[in-house]
Amino acid sequence: KPALGSGVALARLIFSFSILRAFCSIDSALAAKAAVTHITRLAGTQLGPHGIRVNSISPGAIATPIFWGGSQAANALSMEQNARKMEKLKMSLAKATPLPRAGLDKDIAYGALFLASDEGSFVNCHDLVVDGGRTSLFREGVQ
Repeated sequence: KPALGSGVALARLIFSFSILRAFCSIDSALAAKAAVTHITRLAGTQLGPHGIRVNSISPGAIATPIFWGGSQAANALSMEQNARKMEKLKMSLAKATPLPRAGLDKDIAYGALFLASDEGSFVNCHDLVVDGGRTSLFREGVQ
């Protein structure tokens, strides 16, 4: 086996279901999500002996301008219009998760920082779902 060097290395995969949903069928998107999760596990087991941790992040619905057309549409609006849209979006998303707040871009960033940090040094082959518990609603049938 080739030596990949000493020290800690980290590989991260970030998967966004919403991006795939726009370009393919739900079945294709679900298959792609399963593939990313599986690749994360396989790569982590194969690269772990070389000191490389492999984890993925699966964000839930995160309050960003993508909900009203992305950056281009947001750039065409005034700061006040964007702020109103963002507040309305946050209130709506807060109702859709067990935690009474919307997910923010910083929530994804904090997850990535944890996985890259010394505190996350024993986390490998893991798909970190950052969705405020929303996916558990579907698994448990609670609404």
